[in-house]
Amino acid sequence: MAQMLATSLGGFSVGKALDGLDMEGAESTVTMQPAALAKDRFHGPFVLASTCFHLAPRDVASADRWTDLGERYKQEARQHLEVAIQEEILLLTRTNYEKLLMALLSTTMLEILCAEYNEAEHLLLEAEYLIRTRGLPASPKSLQLRTLHHVYTHLRVLTESTCGCILRNICPQKPGSRSSLVTEESRHQLRSFRVADQSTESDLRMSVEKSAAAAHDDIHLEVMGDWQDSLFPQLYGLPESLLGLLSQTIRLANEQELLQRDANVDVSMIANLCRRTKVLEHNILSWKMPSENLHSHNLQNPAESQPATNLGGQIIPRLTTTFRHAVTLFYYRRVQNINGLMLQNVVQKVLESMSLEDGPHEAAQMLWPAFLASCEAIEPPLRDGLGGWLRQMGNKTRIPTFKIVSELAEKVWILREEKQDYTLGWFDVTSLERCPIVAL
Repeated sequence: MAQMLATSLGGFSVGKALDGLDMEGAESTVTMQPAALAKDRFHGPFVLASTCFHLAPRDVASADRWTDLGERYKQEARQHLEVAIQEEILLLTRTNYEKLLMALLSTTMLEILCAEYNEAEHLLLEAEYLIRTRGLPASPKSLQLRTLHHVYTHLRVLTESTCGCILRNICPQKPGSRSSLVTEESRHQLRSFRVADQSTESDLRMSVEKSAAAAHDDIHLEVMGDWQDSLFPQLYGLPESLLGLLSQTIRLANEQELLQRDANVDVSMIANLCRRTKVLEHNILSWKMPSENLHSHNLQNPAESQPATNLGGQIIPRLTTTFRHAVTLFYYRRVQNINGLMLQNVVQKVLESMSLEDGPHEAAQMLWPAFLASCEAIEPPLRDGLGGWLRQMGNKTRIPTFKIVSELAEKVWILREEKQDYTLGWFDVTSLERCPIVAL
């Protein structure tokens, strides 16, 4: 784990970091290597904090000790990050861009792991500003820089899907005493997950080839298109087009939500959103898995594929197929808001893709689809199957997010049965403070 995080954040997930990390190795990282790790002011505390939080649920006798140590190292990581941000603001020193961005993303992941979602959102806004002001103008763009930008995009899109500002009806507030790269004067440089004014459906055309310049700058996947040099297959085993469809669905759902709150209805905007709804639905339902860069195993029946790690950098069929079903569920809940009874066949397909043999990395990759499917499950066998998978993977990985997701899905089931309303979703039972980020 320490080696992986020290060398690169590319393709990092909490689940991947936990693969192959045994108790002895983790404990030696904390007890024998702190001096060496401390030389790196950004990543040393992050690695130590992650390792302590990994040990806490596994070493019951010393759980409190590991938790306290983890909190201490996490605070140390945040302090180093605050100093670097302050230096950046005051132009005292020019911190290495890639190191600073890696520190922001690493700390974001740590906050997500600890269910500190407001903190994670704040750090993602900081990362966006840093990318737009220093990363996008950089030329040439190194592989490390591009990797970090892809990691940010993946984190941000998944965060916006369940924990976005529009969905929560608030925007993250900055504590007054905190140093922030984002000032009131510079907020215009940030981009919300909304549909652009006067937009046409041209940004939804999936067959158009995306230029390298446009693709590098499109860190929120605002425009669909084919980009051969995307790193998402290598980092996450997913084609960029699926994340793009998710981003477009988030934007459309956000506009619909805001339209309901606006007393002054713009007729032209309604017509535009209606057109986009039809085009986006067609794009999701007609989406086909790219034939290039496919992981070679069992292409005929991806749902029965054995757990696969993405060592070769190809698209993983089982993961991709499951993610596509989850995007379908997300669209019909957030945009069309149809009766959940109509989605049970899609929920069944997601359940069929789950495997109790998955390791921490595979389970973490499957968590977002499992979350959406669990919330939509109505039939008892589907609820039992998905709930059982979440509980077993939670026990196996000891990652708190699995329990949070499982409990949230159960709240949705209870509310739906009480109201006899199968259009209710996770956003109807989630408090503002506990809006989940399902990204590991």
